[in-house]
Amino acid sequence: MWSNPSSANGFTHHTMDDYAAAAAMGFNSVRFYINYGLFEDDSKPYAYKEAGFAWLDQT
Repeated sequence: MWSNPSSANGFTHHTMDDYAAAAAMGFNSVRFYINYGLFEDDSKPYAYKEAGFAWLDQT
């Protein structure tokens, strides 16, 4: 989260079992901590990285 990654390579997702466990505890939403570096570079503000959004959209 803090390292300003330039790509989503190496990031892991939670499994469906993790989401089922959260739902069983009564949770109805999950908040992800995502570093903005996946979507934008400091040197190129407002030039958004499609790869970051593609990573976010995958199921």
